[in-house]
Amino acid sequence: MNQIMNDCLVSLNRVGSIFYSHAVNAFIQSALLVIALFVLDVLLRKRVRAIFRYWVWLLVLVKLVLPPSLSLPTGIGYWVGEGLPAAARISRPAWDVKEFEHGTSYASQGSERSADMSEAESTQTCTRTEARTTPDVPVTVRITWQAVLFPLWILGVCVFLVLLTRRARYVRAVIATSRPADEGIHRLLEQCRQQLGCRGNISLRVSETMPSPAVCGFLRPIVLIPMALLEKLSSKGLRSALIHEIAHIKRRDLLVHSVQTLIQIVYFYNPFVWFANAIIRRVCE
Repeated sequence: MNQIMNDCLVSLNRVGSIFYSHAVNAFIQSALLVIALFVLDVLLRKRVRAIFRYWVWLLVLVKLVLPPSLSLPTGIGYWVGEGLPAAARISRPAWDVKEFEHGTSYASQGSERSADMSEAESTQTCTRTEARTTPDVPVTVRITWQAVLFPLWILGVCVFLVLLTRRARYVRAVIATSRPADEGIHRLLEQCRQQLGCRGNISLRVSETMPSPAVCGFLRPIVLIPMALLEKLSSKGLRSALIHEIAHIKRRDLLVHSVQTLIQIVYFYNPFVWFANAIIRRVCE
């Protein structure tokens, strides 16, 4: 039982060390990237279009999806190390060189080496005998502080996944309680879709609980319009709102936002990830 516990602690320490190394590297690299992109964004904010800034900030997501470091086979030993003959990898013993330099023959020292070997064998025999007579003392492996961070990270990820599940259920409930829009609004939606060149069918529903227009659904996108906003907007304002939401569908912003959410859950401990995601969502709008 003690051996099983030790094996588990050793495995946990090893996993914790790998996690800590990955987390530190990802934190430093993402921090440098976010700071550099923020400086670039401030310099180009009034000179380029928002879509360009949007794609630039998506580099943060690409960086976080990739591993912190990639192993590059640039060393010569990587290619020829295994192909070298065994004789080339074994250096000549130092005692052989010294004997050759001093002119000492192997025969003159054969008796001395035999005596040394006999003494070493007797010592090993005594050590093995003592090892058999000495009882095994159980050694308990101590858990490292890096290993403690890994379960805490798992706990944080589970908490955010629960919050994400609750959010998804809320969206489903809003869709279930909404109603289809009028035929005239559907015709306006179709005109906006053709104007932007967006393919596929788009549903339009009216909700009494949504505070602002929103888009949901990957395969079957649905545009949700609040009832209060629908009563206040003019025909031109409604057209602008529909074009805005259809643009999100055309650019696949729902997929990007989903990747953002998953990355933010994985790196919930990194404030630079939260900062970058906030800027991406603001620039997207």
